[in-house]
Amino acid sequence: MKTAGVVFNGIQFPFTLMDQAIHWAKENKAALHAVFLFSSNNSSNGFGSPEETLLTENPEARQETEKSTDSFLSHQRKLVADTCDVEKIVCITEIRKDPTIEEILAITTNWDILFLDAISDPAGALQAVSSFSMDDLMEMSACSVAWVNKDK
Repeated sequence: MKTAGVVFNGIQFPFTLMDQAIHWAKENKAALHAVFLFSSNNSSNGFGSPEETLLTENPEARQETEKSTDSFLSHQRKLVADTCDVEKIVCITEIRKDPTIEEILAITTNWDILFLDAISDPAGALQAVSSFSMDDLMEMSACSVAWVNKDK
C-alpha cells in the first residue's frame, strides 16, 4: 500500500497541509502517516522572554506547559485520525519529542510522498524542533516532497 507522510513541527497545525495530505492519500488509495514534532525547549526564538524565565524558575508552570503541549498534540493527533476514519484512510500518527533528522528520515524511508508546510517558520513556532529545518528534511528525504503553501 502506498503511504503519504505529513510532518507537523511545533505547536502549530496548518490545516491546508493536513487537507492536501489527506486528499492525496484518498486519491491514491494510500495510508497516511502523520508525525508531530516538538521540542522540550520552550524557547521560540532563542531569547529569554519573561514567560521562559517564569517556566525556568517555576516547576509548576513548567508542568502546566507540558500538560498543555501534550493536550494540544493529542487533540491534533485525534483530529487527523478522525478525519482519516471519515475518509476511510488507514492512518498512523505519532509524536516525536526532540527527534534527530536521522530518526525522521528513518520514518520516511517507506513513504511515497512527504508533505511539508513551506510557510511554517520553526523559529516562530512554539516548541518547534530547530536542530534541523524542513528544507534539510526535504533535501535528504528519499521520497518525493510536496511543499504546501509554497507560493504564499
